[in-house]
Amino acid sequence: MVIMRRRVRRAVMVLTGLAVLLAVAFVMAISLGALPIPVSDVVDTLVDVVTGRSASDPLHTTVILTIRLPRVLASAAAGVILALSGVLLQGLFRNPLADPGLLGISSGAASGAMIFILTSGGTALAASAFSLPAAAAIGGLTAVVLVWRLGSIGGTSSVSLMILAGVALNALLGAIIGFCSYVATEAQLKNMSFWLLGSVGAVDATMAGIMCVIAIVSLICAQPLARGLHVLALGEREAAHAGVPVRRLTTSVILLVAAGVGIVVAYCGPIGFVGLVVPHIVRMLIGSDLRTVIPGSALLGATLLIASDCLARTIVIPRELPIGVVTAAIGAPFFLSLLIRQRRREFV
Repeated sequence: MVIMRRRVRRAVMVLTGLAVLLAVAFVMAISLGALPIPVSDVVDTLVDVVTGRSASDPLHTTVILTIRLPRVLASAAAGVILALSGVLLQGLFRNPLADPGLLGISSGAASGAMIFILTSGGTALAASAFSLPAAAAIGGLTAVVLVWRLGSIGGTSSVSLMILAGVALNALLGAIIGFCSYVATEAQLKNMSFWLLGSVGAVDATMAGIMCVIAIVSLICAQPLARGLHVLALGEREAAHAGVPVRRLTTSVILLVAAGVGIVVAYCGPIGFVGLVVPHIVRMLIGSDLRTVIPGSALLGATLLIASDCLARTIVIPRELPIGVVTAAIGAPFFLSLLIRQRRREFV
């Protein structure tokens, strides 16, 4: 009983700290940029918007509301979606290395989006606020279904086979993406090249609103799946004997991840390592209970993407780095440390 109370107290403290960290990152990301805006002005502007008062500084208000706020909201939503996708996939596949990138979901969504851009004849990434995400979601769903089918034997999933299937599928989809880049026009190729590395620079207020809605829905839908995924860690047969509807749980996770990642890839491009790194950090902080890991990952994922985008657009002013470069620089060393730790466990 005492241990349980300590765990609950620790979880509450960590979640509160992550929420405060997210709020600080949110305000600082709006404040920093080519035109620095004092934090007090940012807070005053946000308060004015919420209360409906007239703007005290029209220039700062325009920059905040039309440029930076949609971008920061999109970064936060993308972080929530990708972090939740990592938590759900790691729970479903019972593998700490599972994430949308390794299993081919991001590449599938990117392939679907690129094929749509080419066939629609549009040169802008925002060809449609709904059809482009739909194409990306279909691509991601197709990829994850293929990985699931190829990695299942006699109705039982094999984690190693799924990882191998994801690697093979990533190679195939990489060829498709390369072909799309080869046949694209110069204008399409310029957009695709920056987009494939990940960027929230092209996201407008409408897209940011859609992403926020999807992020909230994903968080609401992910929480009830926590118990089933927790029991699933014992194995599919054991979970089925415990009353967990394994097939329905699997379908729910796959659809939720494919839809969320499809939205993120369609609007921001593939952003790697968030779904891999964030759940591990949260587990280190508050343990493995998915009921707390899910909201903790959402908070930390949003904070990480906001900070990464802020760094991407301020480190080389007036130019801008793709956000995928920053997340890769953060995530790749962490990924290597996980591999080294796993290797030591297997040989000890």
